[in-house]
Amino acid sequence: MHPRLSIRTLVRRLCVGKYLGIRKTYNEVERMSDQNKAYVIKVRDGWYIDARHESRENTKACVHMINNTCWRPNIEFVCRGREVHALTTREVKKGEELLARYGPNYKFFKPNGQPQTCQCGSARCQDAKK
Repeated sequence: MHPRLSIRTLVRRLCVGKYLGIRKTYNEVERMSDQNKAYVIKVRDGWYIDARHESRENTKACVHMINNTCWRPNIEFVCRGREVHALTTREVKKGEELLARYGPNYKFFKPNGQPQTCQCGSARCQDAKK
């Protein structure tokens, strides 16, 4: 996983970009293999965004590449209509890694199709307690 670092200090509640991709229904996502669900995030009941496909906008914003953490994320995903925006939850210093808690709306799968556990490494990892 390649870290996404802030290139400048970011103020709280700043939108750093949109989670871009192809809109899919629940049925379309269910037909996908687990391995292909790596960048699928739930927007609303029955609607998802699949950010697997590279696009100029996705590459520029890299919101779909923000790493997961379960301990003290500095980014949260907020649904606005049919869009998902990445907002800072606090001031983020220049050079600090952007981290989000993907939670139940996102699942990452290893290449062999097995669910990936949290890799944040924190002694306070929420997933490790399960």
